[in-house]
Parts: sequence; C-alpha cells; structure tokens
Amino acid sequence: MILATLFIFGMILAKITHFPSPVLMIIITAIVKYFRLRLESVKSGCQQWYEFISGNFTFPLIAGLGLLYIDLGSDVNVLTIFYFITIISVVFTISMTGFVCSFS
Repeated sequence: MILATLFIFGMILAKITHFPSPVLMIIITAIVKYFRLRLESVKSGCQQWYEFISGNFTFPLIAGLGLLYIDLGSDVNVLTIFYFITIISVVFTISMTGFVCSFS
C-alpha cells in the first residue's frame, strides 16, 4: 500500500512538475527514508521482500533479458548436426568426468 501510495503521489506530482513519475517516486522514497518517516516493521518487511525477490528472480530476469536481445534468426543458421554432436559429446564428457571423480 505504501508503494502504491508513493507511486500515485509521484504521478500527481508529475502532472504538476512535468517530471517523470517513476523518478519522482524514487525521490519521494529517498526523502521518506532519509527523514525516517516509515515504520520499523515496514522497513523489516521491505528487507524480507528484497531478499526474496533478489534471491529468486535475479537469474530468470537476466536470462529473459538476454533472450530478448539475441537475434534468434541468425542463431538458427548455426544449428547443424555437427553442432549438436559437439554439444552432446561435451555434456557427456563432463558428466562422465564428474561421475568418475566422485568415486575417487
């Protein structure tokens, strides 16, 4: 609710100042944090939420953004039978090396 309130307040200020609302929201949030206008329980909840999001969504987000900017049309031309044989042989070799080394 606090985040939505800050966002709405940023949108209202954007109409007045003609400045982007997300930027204003960040500035308002920094002011609230600097003057310690939020409750300690809210700060604790935000910390827990940050740890959850950064722990669970960082890698999927990076992978999604990576796929977004790859030109898959040019990558399809690389996919040949020799390419797949190379991939399969490398994965098999690494797997078997780990398997053999686990018994040492």
